[in-house]
Amino acid sequence: MKRLHCALIVLVGLVLALPGSAATILHYNFEDGAPEALMNPSATVTGQIGSLDISGNNYHMYAWNDYYGPMFSSLGETPTGIGLSSEHDGHRDGYCFDAGLVGWSPSVWTIEFSFKLDDLSGWRTLIGRDGWAQYNGQNIDVGAALYIQKNGENNAIRLDFATVSGERYHLDSTLFPEVGQWYHFAIVADGDQIDMYADRLDGNGFQAAGEHTLTAGLDHALLATGTWTFGRGWHNGNQVDQIVGNLDDIRFSDVALSPEEFLHSLYAFNPDPAQNAPNVPTSQDTLTWTNRDNVDVCEVYFGKNIPEPNSADYKSVLTLIGTIQNPDKTASVSIPDPLTEGDVCYWVVDSYRNSAPPEEPNLPGLLWTFLVNDNDEPSVDAGQDTGVWLGMDGTPGQVTVALDGIVTDDGLPNPPGAVTVLWTQVSGPGVTIDSANAQTASVTLTQTGTYEFRLWASDSQFESDDTVVLYVGANSCQASHMMPGSPGYAVQDVNQDCIVNLLDFADFAAVWLSCTDLLTDCD
Repeated sequence: MKRLHCALIVLVGLVLALPGSAATILHYNFEDGAPEALMNPSATVTGQIGSLDISGNNYHMYAWNDYYGPMFSSLGETPTGIGLSSEHDGHRDGYCFDAGLVGWSPSVWTIEFSFKLDDLSGWRTLIGRDGWAQYNGQNIDVGAALYIQKNGENNAIRLDFATVSGERYHLDSTLFPEVGQWYHFAIVADGDQIDMYADRLDGNGFQAAGEHTLTAGLDHALLATGTWTFGRGWHNGNQVDQIVGNLDDIRFSDVALSPEEFLHSLYAFNPDPAQNAPNVPTSQDTLTWTNRDNVDVCEVYFGKNIPEPNSADYKSVLTLIGTIQNPDKTASVSIPDPLTEGDVCYWVVDSYRNSAPPEEPNLPGLLWTFLVNDNDEPSVDAGQDTGVWLGMDGTPGQVTVALDGIVTDDGLPNPPGAVTVLWTQVSGPGVTIDSANAQTASVTLTQTGTYEFRLWASDSQFESDDTVVLYVGANSCQASHMMPGSPGYAVQDVNQDCIVNLLDFADFAAVWLSCTDLLTDCD
């Protein structure tokens, strides 16, 4: 469930000048440095250009000095494993004070960036704006005009921004980052609505991560204040909330981009075998993937049983096994040699939007890996959720229910060639599970409520599980109405015993002409 809300502060009109439209306003890819080098190596010469804006607008990122300025990352410390990113360690941040960017106040815009956080404590601002957010000469509050941050409340990625109409919005996304994990994130404003998208690098591409319709009839252009910051925020006159982690591929646009137009909607995706697949069979003889639109050439590199490649050596360590001209949306190549049990395989699909690949791909691929293993994980079915009631088996005040699971397996690995199973209770009043180490177990229940049980199975290499829910009522009527999707009680079923009869009329008649008007006593 996304937590999206807005706090509206003040309303009326204020118009700030807009810069000329140029589609891409700013773009940092951090490929202009050396691995692990400081963006500003000087302790005394402050405010030096740290990384270039490759949009052509010269909104370069600055680094204050050797302590407060960012670093370039180690080679390959990026979402794609190719090139460099910006590295921050809790006191390093970049900034841009160019007047054109400081005055940027669009109502239609897109901000994209990639990030990895190595510390999730407290508030962490990924992109911000310095200075008081003011409306009609008065401070809206003690905050700056814009934050894109990991909030310190529930760790969601949050957009917090003020507009030229005196509003402030706080919008939480459904992305809750994990330590050390790269993500792509994009925020799109079309003037009336904010949409947020996240790519968790799980092979599913960009997914909706939040939306909010802005207050109608107002100018929702971003409120322009001061310096843009990258890796920290500003609050109540202080520089705060520095990140520990990395930023990459920061791009501002003055158009509302679609997900297909995002920077990282470009590389090949949906690999088969899937990324980190642990049990690819020896019979696998092809590699398959999905291309982005307008890809003209794919180059596929493959290798096995070698040290894990990186962005610098994958072309020399892996073997080019296929060059595909004008590939289909879903493309594939044959694996050159049969796979054998235990092979650890690596592959990369580089993509090009031109007919003759240059020295480096303009859409470099991700490094994918899989393990060859004919063993499949056990299949587990804990049974259907069901309703039961106390006394249904003839013993008043209790009911005994069979937990009848089904576990199937392929007998691998061998040894042991056998599966271990275990029933455990997940929720509900505590009970004892009889024969918990068998596929079919049983429980005796003496209290009404909702009970959940898990059936787990392991073949010594892989494990899987499934759950079943029991809805226990005092009688069959109550149990049936506890189950999801059950119909509501009829309005006339006053005593809620699942049948409308004279007992309901008696309950109704018992309160006939009862008055609840305390002011006139129903006169």
